[in-house]
Amino acid sequence: GRIALEHIESDGPFDLVLMDVQMPEVDGIEATKTIRRRQDAQRDTPILGLTGMTAHGDAELLQEAGMNAYLAKPFKAAQLLETITSVIADSAQQNMSVDTPEALEHNMPVDAPEALTRESVLEQAADDLELLRELVLSMQETAKSEGDRIKKGLAEGDSQSIYQAAHALKGALGLVGDNTACRLAAHLENRAKTAAAESLHGDSDNLQKAISTLFTTLYHFADMPEKNTSTASSP
Repeated sequence: GRIALEHIESDGPFDLVLMDVQMPEVDGIEATKTIRRRQDAQRDTPILGLTGMTAHGDAELLQEAGMNAYLAKPFKAAQLLETITSVIADSAQQNMSVDTPEALEHNMPVDAPEALTRESVLEQAADDLELLRELVLSMQETAKSEGDRIKKGLAEGDSQSIYQAAHALKGALGLVGDNTACRLAAHLENRAKTAAAESLHGDSDNLQKAISTLFTTLYHFADMPEKNTSTASSP
């Protein structure tokens, strides 16, 4: 977020800002507020939030920060392009004013959850089998490192570390589309906000099992020889 603010100050103006919400040092909400404070009342730079936040009231929170719209992860490339087009068109016509939280939410395409299929997973990789294989390996590397961080957090009673790891997992696992492992990572993330670490072992176990199942499926879809798909389990 800090680096984004530096670029906007020195290299702007920009046609659009894609703003992640959870970032170190300066998060997306604070970065957006800072951009708006530095600009005139016309709010001349559209800001599109990219977020894992999906709870009730999130739209109002992001609107109050000054975002024009947001996309909840995971999303498809087509959704991103559609929303960018909508946000830029709205900003040109309405000086980027957003009247209500409901209007903000309206800019977020929402798909009903669907079972992963080889076709849908390949679509996320632009129908490029080699790219899908690279994506699967990258996802698995993240799952391993963040799974280890969860395991360490459980051992040390560190809920904040578990929360951060689950958030990272949620984003990585959603790269192939909505799936059970991604949802369980989101569940663990939400639980870790307020729950003691010792109460999260069961959630971690469920997540680990779902991750293993997910990668077994992905290796099959990508025509890859299956490797050890385990991550971290609760002690």
